[in-house]
Amino acid sequence: MAALPDYPLKTLKEIKERKKEAAEIAWSEAKNAREAEEIKLKEMEAELQRMVERRELKKREYADKQMRGEHNAQIAMAAHTFIERLKEEEQQQKDRIEQQKLTIEEKKDAEKLAMDAMVAATQDVKALEKHHEKWLSEIKRERQLKEEESLDDLAQTIFERNRRES
Repeated sequence: MAALPDYPLKTLKEIKERKKEAAEIAWSEAKNAREAEEIKLKEMEAELQRMVERRELKKREYADKQMRGEHNAQIAMAAHTFIERLKEEEQQQKDRIEQQKLTIEEKKDAEKLAMDAMVAATQDVKALEKHHEKWLSEIKRERQLKEEESLDDLAQTIFERNRRES
């Protein structure tokens, strides 16, 4: 049997497959970026927790010293100022955490867009694969019909020759 002809949409199929591969890579990168930002958020939240615990510890230490009479007014004011500064640092950390949450939402949006592009590219490739399969079936069917026609012609010729010879 003769070789099959080249698929007429071969180049388009190759382009779509490359586009699909690029979309898969883009989605993977977007997913990894989102996950990295989520890890960063967890680290920032853990740092905030450590900051709160440190402030509470210092607050207790200063209160204990004051109860024992180890602090005078000036030391008490300095301790209060220090505690307030720790609270400000905590608030700054909370603000950074809120900003990080916004960054994560942006990464999630980018990941969704990349996922949508990957799904569309995959559907394009599947549609072309289905078309290729139908095209192959049609080529094989046409070849089968031609072969059957040739065999019919050959059988008819043999029958006619045998009939003339008889």
